[in-house]
Amino acid sequence: MEGNNQVESIKSMKKCNALKWIAVMANLLLAISCATQGALQGQTLGANNPVKWENTLFAWESEIDYAQPSKYLAAGPLTNLSADNRALVESTLSWETIEEKSWSLVEGIYRYMRDERNFKPIGAEGAMIAKRSADQIFADSTLTGCHDWGIVLAATLRAFGIPAIYTDAASVSWATKYVSGKDTVPFYVHVFIEAWIGDRWVLLNSTKPEAILSHDFNDSLIDFQVGDNSRYYVMFKGLDPLDYGLRSAKDMVNSMIAASGKVAESAGLPPATLSPLPVFGLARKNRVIAKAMDQRLF
Repeated sequence: MEGNNQVESIKSMKKCNALKWIAVMANLLLAISCATQGALQGQTLGANNPVKWENTLFAWESEIDYAQPSKYLAAGPLTNLSADNRALVESTLSWETIEEKSWSLVEGIYRYMRDERNFKPIGAEGAMIAKRSADQIFADSTLTGCHDWGIVLAATLRAFGIPAIYTDAASVSWATKYVSGKDTVPFYVHVFIEAWIGDRWVLLNSTKPEAILSHDFNDSLIDFQVGDNSRYYVMFKGLDPLDYGLRSAKDMVNSMIAASGKVAESAGLPPATLSPLPVFGLARKNRVIAKAMDQRLF
């Protein structure tokens, strides 16, 4: 009987040691996984990028070179799209659409982004600003706000040969209230994408298939109805948020506060742009409308 107890005790000790070994190995693998993920995320999100938003606020006014669209085919720290993810979008497009690099291609990209089988829109209250690259967003299959939408749209346009400029703009209505002392009003910013389509720059809404075809891109004002806000003032332009130094929602809020006075001053200025047109069908149904707006478009 005593011998049996000793055998059982030895078995228990072996089992215990095995469990401890499994636990140690599991913790080791977890540590390696976390370290690898952290290293990859740091690399992907430009952890060593010295650019700070304080040095780039309104700098686009002198730095963006609209005469050289090809400059904006380059990927930013957040907007490099892998060949595999490009292929996912390409599988939904026709060869002619890809070759034309025109409105039909833009339509196809919007359709892919707005299909909830590809991306599920979720709210994050700005928490994910500049936290995920285009490839990470594809992997997660979620879009948390206009910054995510802008990252995917800009990355995908460039992947198909359409130059794109990422644009962060603050609501003029918000700034007017903020400088008047209503510092509890919700901060409101929106992302637009400037894209070289055909032979000219056009302005795209990042979250909805709408475009402004006639816009002075040297003008800081954007008159574009998004939600309850209809006028925006451009703070940043570049390849993506990390390219111009925005790393978080906190950076966004601080940059908006710094810009609020200048933004609020534009409240009484006359309209800067014409009303947006729907992207879907723009190359066909709205061709006459577009030509009436600007004879130089086609």
